[in-house]
Amino acid sequence: MGEGGRLLTVLGILYGIAVLSVIVSGIDPRALTSDLTASYRAVIDVDETITLKESYLFDVRKGQRFSMLYRNWNAPLLYGGSMNSPYISAVTFGGDGLPYVKDKDGRVFAEGADEALIKEISQRAGNNEVGILRKEKFPEGEFRLVAEYEIFPPIRQDDSNAQLNLKLADRHIFYTDVEIIIRDGPSVIKEIFPHLASYSVERTGNIWIVKGKSPTDSLVEVEILTSRYTFRGFSEFIPNIEGYIKSANSNLMLFHILRNAGKNIIIAGLFFYPFLLILIYWLYGSERSFTVPQHLSFIPDPKKKPWLVNMLFSGNAERTDENALYATLVDMERRGLVEILQDGGKLKVKVKSRETKDSFERKVLALLEKYAPYGGGYFDPEEVEKLVDSYVSRRDDGALERLKRDFEDVINFTDPLIVKGFLSTKGHSIVRYSGIVLSIFLGLYMVGMYIFSSLQKGYVYDLLVLGGGMLVSLNLPHLFLPPQVFGRWKRDFYREKLKWNAFKSFLSDLAMIKKYQPEDVAIWEEWLIYGTALGVADSVESAMEELKIKVPTLSKTPYVRRRFYHTYRHVHSASIPKASGTSGLGGLGGFGAGGGFGGGGAGGR
Repeated sequence: MGEGGRLLTVLGILYGIAVLSVIVSGIDPRALTSDLTASYRAVIDVDETITLKESYLFDVRKGQRFSMLYRNWNAPLLYGGSMNSPYISAVTFGGDGLPYVKDKDGRVFAEGADEALIKEISQRAGNNEVGILRKEKFPEGEFRLVAEYEIFPPIRQDDSNAQLNLKLADRHIFYTDVEIIIRDGPSVIKEIFPHLASYSVERTGNIWIVKGKSPTDSLVEVEILTSRYTFRGFSEFIPNIEGYIKSANSNLMLFHILRNAGKNIIIAGLFFYPFLLILIYWLYGSERSFTVPQHLSFIPDPKKKPWLVNMLFSGNAERTDENALYATLVDMERRGLVEILQDGGKLKVKVKSRETKDSFERKVLALLEKYAPYGGGYFDPEEVEKLVDSYVSRRDDGALERLKRDFEDVINFTDPLIVKGFLSTKGHSIVRYSGIVLSIFLGLYMVGMYIFSSLQKGYVYDLLVLGGGMLVSLNLPHLFLPPQVFGRWKRDFYREKLKWNAFKSFLSDLAMIKKYQPEDVAIWEEWLIYGTALGVADSVESAMEELKIKVPTLSKTPYVRRRFYHTYRHVHSASIPKASGTSGLGGLGGFGAGGGFGGGGAGGR
């Protein structure tokens, strides 16, 4: 796949991540996995007597489990009568089942219920509860519970203002939708402060509408600042009510400002970032057009060492991969620097000469010599694997890490000065470092908002999903794409790259090899060496086998690749086992989030 194709693939993945992040952020897994959820609607009439009309639409997703769907209160609930302290009075109640009320004293009210059902409600329901009962358990489906109350809350006021803080829920099942309508009959409401995990507020005249969602056991509350007014409740004089309310809600308001702003910025970033990558590619990565044949039967530049061809023109243009080692070993044997001995499935390599100035070849020779003593003067892959196992069994972490580093220095060899002579990587650096820096800032923001949400009982699931998607988007391009995609080849090296691609295509096509097969064994040797460097050794070997080409010095090539591949994987995957262990370690309310009168919420049993 060419550079343009790779870029288009990544852009497609980024847009998929953007769409998927937005979709998943709106689907809380707790709602998907719950056996029972509800949508909640409340209408609050603010007048001399404060009334509340509640409607729950329960969604039973696992039938034959629940026989009671209910709403309970932390505050005292009466059905008739009054108290000398804040309380709630049930006025009407009904729904899709036998409706009942169990008041603060445990008395049960259920019109039409026989003695057995009254006893069942009395035994199973909690005090301060309104609900619906079915003799047979509820099947899957939707069921409604409605109730109307008069609320006599604590009221704080000074000479000019008053405060109503109504806590509608704090312990409940997942509310997939919340709608709270506040109707201001006497036109006394100055401002409302919703306390929900996430919400929006609309106002039309004297009607306020709060919409949002409330995950399991999260807060549903509205704090209302009004002009001084005669409410039926239990008054307490506190000076500077407005100051107390705004001070208590300042952190929560800041949380929602930061949350909403951050969410909008992240969503915009998810969809805008691919366009930014296109711009960077156009400025720093697009190449001039060259005409090169689709297949090339000759080596574009035999003077280039196989490892250099591997590094620059095979994969990542900044470092080699395993094929560079395999090709270099075979090439060094051809030139007399090493001797490869192969007997059945066993392979050994002996260093015969160090007469080379090539930096990569010197590293390969140093690796072979360093571990040759373990094979009796030969580099023996099997003995290296035994050495790895001994380090693991002895838990010698330091020795194992040094051995791994020795292999990695060869397998992932890099020389920035060499790369700089062929390729300008400015565009790749911009993508890489901007992605890292933005990821750090985004990560700090997400951690900060998570902590902030814990303190303010806020909702950040959607923010974390979107932020996670953005972190992947910021880092995927520079991790997945080689530097040449956003880089630009110097001079005519892009033409050479295309030639090496054409040569690779030729070596991968048996029909083309048959068409141009040479008689000179030396050419087959070069094809196999450079084919190994380009990652298509299997194709060349298959062609040689089918065409019955005998190159004795290269008969060991498959064993070199397979044996060294197995050894490298053994080294790379080895790890020291780590020791592990386990350890186990409604009130009357006030100002701000969680300080309201009421509490409780919906559930099922």
